[in-house]
Amino acid sequence: MKGHQFSRGAVVAAAIVVGAGFGGSAGAETSLEVGRSEFASYCAACHGHDGRGDGPFQVLLTRRVPGLTGLARANGGTFPADRVAEVVRGSVDMPGHGPMGMPLWGDHYRTKAPSQLGPYFKPEDAEAYVKSRIQGVVDYLATIQEK
Repeated sequence: MKGHQFSRGAVVAAAIVVGAGFGGSAGAETSLEVGRSEFASYCAACHGHDGRGDGPFQVLLTRRVPGLTGLARANGGTFPADRVAEVVRGSVDMPGHGPMGMPLWGDHYRTKAPSQLGPYFKPEDAEAYVKSRIQGVVDYLATIQEK
């Protein structure tokens, strides 16, 4: 388009959300669909399929896994999207996760980026991929909040 310039990062982020990973996904996925899939793959084992803290791995842990469906209620009725993104990224300390802490999904996604972005991957594209995956999880969690 004449007169319009898009940064490489903006183009990559859009391709990641719309194309959802180049890795064989038929059709475009929305951020919510990405988040639902990521939650099922990486979070549900501990937090439960419906986010209530009753996943099958919960019995193996020394502390009760928190449910994630009451985050908005506990935050005065507003879903704390920024805080949730920080927790998923692993950039805040989460008491109760033990000495090893919650898996750092930001690191996980950064490692996964080259295989998902394919032959045109450039290291600077990894952060856009990480943000798109974490945003998907945040978007999904916002939809499972209890009133």
